[in-house]
Amino acid sequence: MKNVIHSAASGTFARAVASTVAWFAPVASLASLASLAVGSLALPAPAAAQQVVREAGKTCPKPFNLVDGKCDLKDEEVEKLTPEQCMGPGLALVGSPAKCQIDRRQLPAPTCSGGSLPLAFDRELGQCIVKPGAVPKSSLTDFLGDCYRMRGLPPGYSGSLAADKLYQVRAQRPEGESDKWLTLAEADESGRIGCKPVPNATLLEVKASDLIAYGADRAGWAFGVLALPYKFHTDDRSFGSSTAIGPYVGRRWGTPGSAYTFAVAATIGSVKGEVRDAQGNITDTPDLQAFSLAVGYAYDIAKAPETRAFKVGLFVGADWVSSSDVVKYKHNRKPWVAFQVGFDFFD
Repeated sequence: MKNVIHSAASGTFARAVASTVAWFAPVASLASLASLAVGSLALPAPAAAQQVVREAGKTCPKPFNLVDGKCDLKDEEVEKLTPEQCMGPGLALVGSPAKCQIDRRQLPAPTCSGGSLPLAFDRELGQCIVKPGAVPKSSLTDFLGDCYRMRGLPPGYSGSLAADKLYQVRAQRPEGESDKWLTLAEADESGRIGCKPVPNATLLEVKASDLIAYGADRAGWAFGVLALPYKFHTDDRSFGSSTAIGPYVGRRWGTPGSAYTFAVAATIGSVKGEVRDAQGNITDTPDLQAFSLAVGYAYDIAKAPETRAFKVGLFVGADWVSSSDVVKYKHNRKPWVAFQVGFDFFD
């Protein structure tokens, strides 16, 4: 069969947008009510946090020495410096003959090293901190930006984690073939979703496998590619197959072995149109290009941390197709339900 692709005029596009708004109005109303309900429980956002890394190493540029966590030189050491050594911030050659003098208002800051994050020295705190804006956001198959809540800890545990505490993953690095070291900062709730580190939080490192073994609750953003191969059309209660692929973004909550994701997806695919004669008989079913919007939940189950989860998803959406007087799509802008089993979200 020939492929027929129709271009939408601006008037058709405007009607499609208006129909989209009208169709999703009930969903928007429910979202508004949910937002009000959750907002009533929201806590005020914490102040901007400086992430202190107390275990970081500090070094000073020559000829300075590390003294009480700062770069400095004793006066008698300054007097022994040659003109070639009297260089850099805080040092200057003065007089004739020239002698090296020190200005302690301009001393260099120590260089911070160690750990898995970009570090900088904070003069007010006298400590190494994570550089502002250096922490990336959450990404699939990884943990950055995710929030963990410790519901409990095993008997005899002697680590730094505390029961019923909330932590945010600030960095990660590989550990062997299937594990990761996670850098955690103590956090608290921030607004309606997510978490933020508390001010001056101390960082600690934990293996991802340990968090799984402890059964910690995990929440974080998820995104990727979603496919919707089968749809149940509610207008005439019929099933239809089509290939619709596109990006999705959502929020995931759960514990090891089970989790669920609320996601919003936008896909592009093909659907079957209809060409009818004067008597109403179908004479052709060309392929038409369709744009789809969908919202829904996906639930995953895993019995081993090294295996991908088994997925079950339920999405509700609608297709928007540019039709003409000749070719029609009977489900245009009408709701459908897509049920997914065993689909891999690349998570």
